[in-house]
Amino acid sequence: MKQKGFGMAKLRVLTTFLVVVGCCAWNASAQATSAIAGIVSDSSGAVLPGVTVEARSPVLIEQVKSVITNNRGEYHIIDLRPGEYSVTFALAGFSTVVRDAIRLEADFTAPLNVQLKVGSLAETITVSGQSPVVDVQSTQSRDVLSRELIDTLPTARSYQTVMQGLPAVNAQGSVRFDVGGSSIMQQGSGAAYGGRPGDFSLMIDNMSVSTPIGTGDRPGLYINDGGFEESVYVVNAGAAEIQTAGIKANLIPKQGGNRFRSEFLTTFSNTSMQGSNIDAALSSVGFVGSNTLYRAYDINPIFGGPLRKDRVWFFLSYRRWTYNNILPKVKTADGSPFPDSNLSRAAPVRITSRTRVSSFLPSVPPGCERA
Repeated sequence: MKQKGFGMAKLRVLTTFLVVVGCCAWNASAQATSAIAGIVSDSSGAVLPGVTVEARSPVLIEQVKSVITNNRGEYHIIDLRPGEYSVTFALAGFSTVVRDAIRLEADFTAPLNVQLKVGSLAETITVSGQSPVVDVQSTQSRDVLSRELIDTLPTARSYQTVMQGLPAVNAQGSVRFDVGGSSIMQQGSGAAYGGRPGDFSLMIDNMSVSTPIGTGDRPGLYINDGGFEESVYVVNAGAAEIQTAGIKANLIPKQGGNRFRSEFLTTFSNTSMQGSNIDAALSSVGFVGSNTLYRAYDINPIFGGPLRKDRVWFFLSYRRWTYNNILPKVKTADGSPFPDSNLSRAAPVRITSRTRVSSFLPSVPPGCERA
């Protein structure tokens, strides 16, 4: 009996299943988390043990995390997602203090020292001020680009072109700094201060997605820009966890919440929307020009929300983008210019639970799809 081939369709299903199973087993400790730490004292400067410290934020699926200061008045609230927090300090016989609007970035420990005054239990003092901006517990130097800043910058929707806005950073390979996205179809790397491009490392939530292709500086998947809320770049003074001396880019994924929310972004351009300065005189001497745009578009919807409030959240995003050039020096069989077509797709799915965060990013590996 003739045995049937396994088939690409079955192979893709099996590959996706293995990725899902493997990523669901990934421990939540691998996430790119932040922390709030400090010392609590009284008005005389004496440290206060036993103070209950609570950090509240809608970005936490459990909504609040609490710790108690030790005998040196120290506290350390870990595993906090990037976002805005309200921190409450409470101890019997002292007025409760609330520090509002504390903005946490990824991979950041916010120093927050507080003094409590003697007062009644019913008295609450709310303090609003600027968020801490210096991490005094780490020697790591990092640059964080928020979602608002990334959307504002006139660059292509890729981590490669965005990072070129940082001091001393240069993209490598075929990636160029442009505003139209004509170079985002290739996965490039970056270097700074004379470093090697091959030492570049890409991570998603502190999990490496680099591959052994070439020097190991290329990711194994296409990046869905709409699926990330922050980009963290370590150009120098990296942590011990960084295996190489090059730039580390860490992309922080978006996640669902207790409210349903959705976004939709799309761009489009074609030949009729592009100008040309090649006139008849240039054409008469044989100048055919450079590559010209045939068609480019980017479709990127996202959707997230609760499967069960305060228990299970989901986040979905799909990106389909293309950049097609016309190659004037290459002709088809009928003599017309040859269109160089490129299509990329990425569809991250993220499930957040009270005990664990798992995510998988099924997408087409670079260079494996042409359309």
